[in-house]
Amino acid sequence: MNSAERCRRPVAKADKAALASQATGKARTTEMRTLFTWLWLLTPLLSQAADTVTTKITPDSLGPGEPFRMEITVTSTGDFAGPVLRIASELPVLEFIPLRFSGQRFSAGNTCTLLISGVAPESPGLHRIPGFTATFSVRKIEIPETRFFVKANEPGVQRGFAKAVLEMPERTFYVGETVQALIHFKHGTSERITGFYGIESRSETIKSRSTVINNPEDNADPANSLSSENSKIAAIELTPTQAGEVDVRLSGMMFVEMNQSAGQLNRDRPFSFSRKIKVAHVPEKNRPADWNGAVGSLIAGPVSLSNSKPGIGEPINLSVTVTGNANLDRILAPEVPHGDLWDVMPANDKPRAMRKDSQRTFSYTLIPRLPGNLKTPGVRLSFFNPETKAYERIEFAPQDVTVTGRAPEKVELVAIDPAATIGATEKASLRATELLNPTTTRGSTRTRPNLLAQPSTLVWSQLGLLGLLAGALIWSARRDWLHRHPEILRRRTALVALRKARRLSRKAERNGDTDAHAHACVTALRAGAAPLVEAKDIALTAEDILRAMPELTTPTSVRAIFRRADGTRFGGAMTAETLNLHSDIERCLKQMEERLCA
Repeated sequence: MNSAERCRRPVAKADKAALASQATGKARTTEMRTLFTWLWLLTPLLSQAADTVTTKITPDSLGPGEPFRMEITVTSTGDFAGPVLRIASELPVLEFIPLRFSGQRFSAGNTCTLLISGVAPESPGLHRIPGFTATFSVRKIEIPETRFFVKANEPGVQRGFAKAVLEMPERTFYVGETVQALIHFKHGTSERITGFYGIESRSETIKSRSTVINNPEDNADPANSLSSENSKIAAIELTPTQAGEVDVRLSGMMFVEMNQSAGQLNRDRPFSFSRKIKVAHVPEKNRPADWNGAVGSLIAGPVSLSNSKPGIGEPINLSVTVTGNANLDRILAPEVPHGDLWDVMPANDKPRAMRKDSQRTFSYTLIPRLPGNLKTPGVRLSFFNPETKAYERIEFAPQDVTVTGRAPEKVELVAIDPAATIGATEKASLRATELLNPTTTRGSTRTRPNLLAQPSTLVWSQLGLLGLLAGALIWSARRDWLHRHPEILRRRTALVALRKARRLSRKAERNGDTDAHAHACVTALRAGAAPLVEAKDIALTAEDILRAMPELTTPTSVRAIFRRADGTRFGGAMTAETLNLHSDIERCLKQMEERLCA
């Protein structure tokens, strides 16, 4: 019974039951493997799911603008999550609920508590702090959303808390403009602000710099002040770097002094602001050619001169001061061109720490060329005024300068003839103009022609450039053509190697060196046949060469010369004389050379 008949034989019932049981076992095994695979993949998720996060806000009842503290407790049943790393930058930035990370504490049982300081919004009602992701040293943990209720003040009860208020102009700003925003720190009925720190901008398209100024007007309002001291204002300089709708986000901390029954208590409290402003590019229409990036409102200040009566060639210092509300740190010094009367050096500026915030002084070094009553060069500065949305210009008036001295009109030269007798000296007085023009001097002078200024030099240089360009084009075309036909390069290389080995074989034949003659002939045969069979020359045998060149008339001589060369290399019989085969090998090499040159 063959295999086909055995396949067609009916299967017994016992065999069917065994096959079904075996299939069921395989299915169960596959299901168990799949289940264990899913459990292994879900192990990290299950371990993270064991973390419990609870939030608590103190006090429970909040009034408008009242500070609070939020405690986020993270308890790990498995591996301890460790300390928090970047929560200061991961906290959500809210417009009316400033938040600030105050610290963290650890307790037994793998528990970490994050302390967040905040201030309730002014509007009563239900508010929420959206959830965020906190990065711990081991893993990231999702902090859920927190909701709290702000109740309205009771009638007749005045509860005033210290707060910070942002003041910004409401208009369209421009890229590169320096905008001054003021943060007013308002005292409360039972609180006063003694200071602040850590003011920063969290906007990527805004550059900021903060300063501190006093506000004497707060004393006039008793509701805003608890003492005779002046309250403070933070002046923030904001510089937009990108056009479009930009979100200005500012945050910081302030020191609050609270009056308690047991004494005074000092605490720090966060504040934050979020404003959307519109930023546009400075218009290109009617833009002056000398505009150097100034945006704002500028006024020409005083002009100072270090010396009003210099001598010829004596440097003096001219200083001009620009005053106003603009991006003074970003503008470039106005250019003052050279003239026939003055040499002007590039302007220098004082460091920012040595000048006032609303002023900038440019200093120019001037060197007079001629004597007389002169005027210093004028200095002009163009700027774009955001209020009028137009370009304006300020000018600094020239200053009167009296230059003393004489201009060098003549040059006196004394020439002494070394061949003259003692006491016989001759003095020659030459004008400066005669020195500059050699054609008017005495004697025979020959001016050397300037070859670069000749018309023929220009023509030959252009022809040379055209020749170089044509040569480069021809070389590139030839390289591309050879790249498309690599067999031509292989044949040329083989032809060079064949001719070199052929010369060596002739030299060995003249010297009677049988071994050298055999090696040279074999090298020439292999080099000539390699491009015909597209193989390495070192790997070719006598039969390979005869198959590549079936038109060879002396195959016996080819085999004999290979036996002689291989015998020399591998220690075989070397008694055969092959010098008498030189003429036959020469005919073979000549046929190969003709084949390669075809």
